[in-house]
Amino acid sequence: MSKIDTTAEIDGIRLKEVSVPSTPASGYSKIYGKTDGKLYFKNDGGNEYDLTQPVQIETDSQSTTYTLDWAAFTYVELTLTGDVTISFSNLVAGRSVTLLLIQDGTGGRSVTWPGAVNWINNEPDLQLDGAAIDVVSLFIRADGTTVEGFSATWPHLNAGKARELTIAAGVITVRPIDSHIMCDTQADAGSDDLDTINGGIDGQMIVLHPVDNVRDIVVKHATGNIRIKGTLDATLAFRYEYVLLVYFATPGFWMAIE
Repeated sequence: MSKIDTTAEIDGIRLKEVSVPSTPASGYSKIYGKTDGKLYFKNDGGNEYDLTQPVQIETDSQSTTYTLDWAAFTYVELTLTGDVTISFSNLVAGRSVTLLLIQDGTGGRSVTWPGAVNWINNEPDLQLDGAAIDVVSLFIRADGTTVEGFSATWPHLNAGKARELTIAAGVITVRPIDSHIMCDTQADAGSDDLDTINGGIDGQMIVLHPVDNVRDIVVKHATGNIRIKGTLDATLAFRYEYVLLVYFATPGFWMAIE
């Protein structure tokens, strides 16, 4: 192997691949060119990086398992055609990955994450509609093993696009990502009572209103897990009439905010 050891100013270095470079010895790395005209870096772990492509992209479609190779990709579009379990390989300190999880046309696909991920804003609760997209950011801390995760589609207090839910025996069930609910009566009845909202997480806020102007939603105080100031039920008779609710995990109530 040739060696360059100089303090002199040089115009450049011309590299030509003559063979596939081997993994360097411990504590060393290699920079080399390939016949594709690109410049590469290889560390003593054998991990190769394309220095001319700062974003390494992968598109894939899986129905059961997917292994995220941290050394190979920084941006992944993964289409879910079934319930997928994700695992990690080749963790690299300081590395980050943006992961787009895309539901197929059927939707309803779930993801199981490695237990080692520390979720900054709770584990993502994926949108389940066909073709829905969730964005997840992952990065490895300086210790090279701790993985932090953040769901970039977390809505917080952004009402966003409404999701329609129909009351069943006084109950609706929301997802952690829900913040805007259009509520319909059971069997299109002219009026229906909403007693209980299942599925909330601590601090979640939702705006809730009727789906139209002809079917009333009566939000019941203390019949189930909803509490309204003044202990009076709230009747929502028009689509523009709403209640703003926040969930308190302890004691397990949805509280109406004036």
